[in-house]
Amino acid sequence: MKPIFFLYALVIVPLNLHSASKDESRSEKIQQFKMNQECMNSATAAEDWAKLVPCSKRALELIEDLFDPNHTNVAMLTREYGLALDMHGGEQTESEKFLKSAVKKYEKIYGKNSPELVDVLFDYAEILSKRGIYEQHGVTVKTYLRALDLLKAQNNFDILEYADRSADVFETLSQVVSTQFTFDQTKNLGLDTLKIYQQQVGETHYKTAKIALNIGKLFLKSDTRRQNHEAIEYFELSLMNEKVAPYGLGFLIAEAYDRTDQSELSIPYLQKLAKFRQAHSYQTATQEPIYVPPPQYPRLAEMQGVEGYAVVKFTIDRNGQVQNLELIDEKPVSLGFGRASLQAAEKLKYLPKISEGKFVETLGVTYKYAFKISK
Repeated sequence: MKPIFFLYALVIVPLNLHSASKDESRSEKIQQFKMNQECMNSATAAEDWAKLVPCSKRALELIEDLFDPNHTNVAMLTREYGLALDMHGGEQTESEKFLKSAVKKYEKIYGKNSPELVDVLFDYAEILSKRGIYEQHGVTVKTYLRALDLLKAQNNFDILEYADRSADVFETLSQVVSTQFTFDQTKNLGLDTLKIYQQQVGETHYKTAKIALNIGKLFLKSDTRRQNHEAIEYFELSLMNEKVAPYGLGFLIAEAYDRTDQSELSIPYLQKLAKFRQAHSYQTATQEPIYVPPPQYPRLAEMQGVEGYAVVKFTIDRNGQVQNLELIDEKPVSLGFGRASLQAAEKLKYLPKISEGKFVETLGVTYKYAFKISK
């Protein structure tokens, strides 16, 4: 979430007009408000969210006493208090309530299609996405898309600034989609953002590659074979930028080709990633797998509530594939941990080792599978 910035002028100017009033009670409230606003300022500067919450709460109570419920100052402080609750942590239910109230107040003051609503809609959508409640996913998507539409309608609309905001929204929504409807809306948002970047900054730009990578990740969330295949297209597009390419290669190798039963197509990418890492000094003392398919928990052991482990040994060939598999340790024995580990290990993927510019085999590599019962 963006840092909190309080709009001092909007609050202080009207209050100063009332400070000459003979109403001592009102004057006292104004002074109390100013004290709490100073408290808010210092808490924000120190990022002391525990201190910020009570100060902003009291400031809101005072401002509600001094102004009409739908006054600009009340709307602004309602929003700020909602943000303070979120920054403090553990107050997301209350934060959502106040940010929703702020949206309603801004709508009454400025109108439902006013650009003044953009930021408060983004704030409200963000807290909805954080809460992650299944029933709210549709509202989360709708609120984000509404904010983006209003952003696009502004007189000073900047298409790249819009695309940057849209890309951030897409990345957030990709984590919370739960229905085909929200999936489709999120997918369309990502594809539209990709087109803007392709036209404005080109195919090889970091922003273009990153949104392509995130679109691929979204498609991998689908259970359909067609969309798993489509994911490959976007991961390949992400390879056009050197900074994003390692991540695109990782998803191609680890998931996309395996899900589409095309594991053999991952071999060139394993080699490409191995060369990339060597060139960028990503070498490690021991070889670590870049794809570890989970083993099937042995049925008998699971029924008995038994945990265990197994260690397998193998050769990594020049293509990063596992060969010559053998079981070297298993505990407890005779419950299927070894067999399950051997079956899973067949799909392990490693970066092939490079020696004197050539891919070579690595002998005697071991991997341990631990089997734990979910608590």
